[in-house]
Amino acid sequence: MNSLRFLSSVILKLKQEFGEPLSILVTADETTDFETGVVTTVNTEHKVKKAVEVPESSGRKFAYDIAFLAANKNFTYGGNYDINTKVVLVHSRDVPKTYTPTLDNVINFRSKPYRITKIDELALNQGWIFTIKNVENTPL
Repeated sequence: MNSLRFLSSVILKLKQEFGEPLSILVTADETTDFETGVVTTVNTEHKVKKAVEVPESSGRKFAYDIAFLAANKNFTYGGNYDINTKVVLVHSRDVPKTYTPTLDNVINFRSKPYRITKIDELALNQGWIFTIKNVENTPL
């Protein structure tokens, strides 16, 4: 019981010092109109008042075209893209009890959408550590 109290107090202290708001979008329903091909998505939004963010990495990456990898091609293409990876700690008290995190959820953080790439559950169901990724200027 002491470890539960200690972990909870550490999370609360981190939220007080470094907490920032975010929202978690959960896809509630998705329908497709087969005549027009339009996909309609209904999302449920869970607002988190304070989540702790730890910057992990950001940088520019280059993706090669398949022709670049093949030997002796005259023309090759590729492209640069900017990627931001963060680690976010969300306390279980900040979301509804019915919420179960999945990799399909989207996190809106500082007005940017992030995809969840990894979910680690804290001990004693105290919360989750999300590894989230945002690629600049790409639609979700």
